[in-house]
Amino acid sequence: MSLTTIVKGLIGQKTVHTTHLQGLTPVNQPKNHLLHEVCDEANLQTAYQWLCEQTTDSHPNNDVWDYRLNWPTRKAFVRERLLSGQFEFETVRLVEVENEQGQLERREVRCAEDRLVIRALTQVLQTVLPISKACTHVKGHGGLKQAVRETQAYFAEHPAHFVMKSDVKGYYAHISHLIINEQLRYCLPHEPELVRLIWLFMRRTTEFGGNYSDVERGLPLGGSISPLLGGLYLTPMDALFEHNKGIFYRRYMDDWIIIQEKRHSLRKSVKIVYDILDALGMQTHPDKTFIGKASKGVSFLGFSIRPTGLTVSDAALSRRDNKIALLSERGASNRRIGLYLARWLGWACIVAPLAAHALMCEHLVVGGGLTLICYDQKIYVRRTSDGNISVSKGSLQCTSPDYNATCKKPTTDNTSGTHYYKNTTEPSSYFKCDWVAGKGYTKGTAATYTPTSPPAPAPTHSAPPPILVPFSPNGVMGTLLLLLGIVAAGLRKRWKSNSFRG
Repeated sequence: MSLTTIVKGLIGQKTVHTTHLQGLTPVNQPKNHLLHEVCDEANLQTAYQWLCEQTTDSHPNNDVWDYRLNWPTRKAFVRERLLSGQFEFETVRLVEVENEQGQLERREVRCAEDRLVIRALTQVLQTVLPISKACTHVKGHGGLKQAVRETQAYFAEHPAHFVMKSDVKGYYAHISHLIINEQLRYCLPHEPELVRLIWLFMRRTTEFGGNYSDVERGLPLGGSISPLLGGLYLTPMDALFEHNKGIFYRRYMDDWIIIQEKRHSLRKSVKIVYDILDALGMQTHPDKTFIGKASKGVSFLGFSIRPTGLTVSDAALSRRDNKIALLSERGASNRRIGLYLARWLGWACIVAPLAAHALMCEHLVVGGGLTLICYDQKIYVRRTSDGNISVSKGSLQCTSPDYNATCKKPTTDNTSGTHYYKNTTEPSSYFKCDWVAGKGYTKGTAATYTPTSPPAPAPTHSAPPPILVPFSPNGVMGTLLLLLGIVAAGLRKRWKSNSFRG
């Protein structure tokens, strides 16, 4: 059955009450069964441990400390209100923080009890909601690594196919509460209290500077249940493409990619995508949509995917460099910059280890000057043109690329020459960085130490033969060899005797 036949009467009629429920299946369980799972002692304890891990460096006046101090009492109180249907979320406070671009933006901050309940809901619902396996950002569906690797593998096998890559413009901000609520009511017909709690989570009241406002559209950023609801919202699109033969389809939150053999088939799929998004009140991002041949490659989830291989995209590299420059301008500590680089490389190495390895040493413009950054998961070295240097913990500066080289704590030596850096936990690798006084680094490479120590001298006398101890491994092996030798000698003697007689 063709894709056009499947969606005939669904998209053509453009009836929202059927489109947004496509692909969903009800969870048939006793009434309030999931609610009791949310209120289970073990589930609440797991959510509490998560809350403690997320708030280890909270402000002393944060309400989480009182919650942790009186956890047994708080747990009993929250269970009672959840089971009786009397739990209500508090007003959400808005705070202004700087984003990665250095701009102020408002973020929502919830009280400790609200975060605990939201986490407890997430832990239960993520195992029962009928979210497509093609939606890889949901826990247990493979994540970013699987989405990118499977896409590149399909590119390599079908370089002549055609591809559409796109995402939703302002996805979280434009999600309809009414549509999500209808989807949840259809999936959880016997869980009215859980549906009510999720509705209150979305239909929240925010406060900023004494002004209160009701949010009637969009999901909050940072909520642990938001990625789950975001995965559920586009299930109608997943259902149409996931099991259709001849179509490769993967989605990560609001980023998706469709690959088909024929151009006209892809055009039909593109039209269906736009119709589904229109029915859900969404639209594609014009600057992040690509439709063309797979042989040209595509940028997907921060990686440049081509039939010939996989590399980090130029946009991801640009964001990384801008982040480093921003941290430097704000006076961030060397440790802060190093931790960011370590996290970034850990992300890049998930799906493109070779491409990330090639970027271990490179030039960056940081704070208006030329800087060489050498880094991997173990080593981070940053040195500016004026000689100031910072390295990760455990990194040493060596006189030569040798196991026996003299290594010490890196200094601000401005003498022109080659500098070698290694990490005490990774003695087999090092960085070779050429330094020119007054100009800075000219190049940098990553390499592996070559042993230069002379081989151990040969013993002056031959070692005594090993002693065969009965029932030891050597003794058993020696005995077997001896018996085989005796048998072979007997057979050989008998064979010669028979040959002579003949």
